[in-house]
Amino acid sequence: MIRPDYIQFKEFYHYGIPRRSGRYLWGSGDRPFQSASPALSVYNTAAIKEKTITPDIKESAKESNSKLFGLENRLKSLESIERKINKKEIENGKTEKEAAESILDSVRYTTISDTKNFVSSYEKFKNSMEKKGYTETECKNYFELFNRGIVKHKAVQSLFETKDGFKFEVQFQTPESQHAKTKKIPLYEERRKVGIDDKRARELESEMEKLALEIPDPPRIDEIKSHSSKNLKHSNEIEVKFKMTNEIYHHGIIGMKWGVR
Repeated sequence: MIRPDYIQFKEFYHYGIPRRSGRYLWGSGDRPFQSASPALSVYNTAAIKEKTITPDIKESAKESNSKLFGLENRLKSLESIERKINKKEIENGKTEKEAAESILDSVRYTTISDTKNFVSSYEKFKNSMEKKGYTETECKNYFELFNRGIVKHKAVQSLFETKDGFKFEVQFQTPESQHAKTKKIPLYEERRKVGIDDKRARELESEMEKLALEIPDPPRIDEIKSHSSKNLKHSNEIEVKFKMTNEIYHHGIIGMKWGVR
């Protein structure tokens, strides 16, 4: 029940049984002012950090002759963060707190550089960010990983870290890879549905691979080396994303239980 005298302050409180799950956004039972959910904490932190990071991203993009794409989506939505936390809890056996702390793309950016100068644009962008005090802690060269048959898309994706340890994602695309990514989205969304027919799933994976095959590799692309401070393995990346069970679970919101064959 929402008490009418609280409405004028635009604050809502949850009354009823004492807090158990930790997912009441504004508090519960005897502690209406308890701390917000981990998802909301991630979102609020991202919203604050983004205000400082975005001007530097814009400047580095300009210095590297790159264009920013989808800048209006740089902040991951609260609903998306909540879903990702639930997925990590089930998929990796993490606690809610651990899952929240492992989200590294609550703030994300995409740059587009022409194919011919892609590698030099990436290098200029990275150097520009490093001069501003950021550190590239991880880089995945999906062009190279695709050519090795490990993933089904092409791009370069990096994690950068601020001086105070906040991590965010930057994707580096060519015009062709970004176009393919846009066309791939409906295929990917259909492919990840629970209970999809095996034959249809293989068809969708084949279509996604064909899109990637049409993307030309930038000159010197092998000079961008994949690396990670966590020494992450890429070999099972597609398996984790695509091998799903038909089980539906309820954990704050409805989500999917994912697994690896």
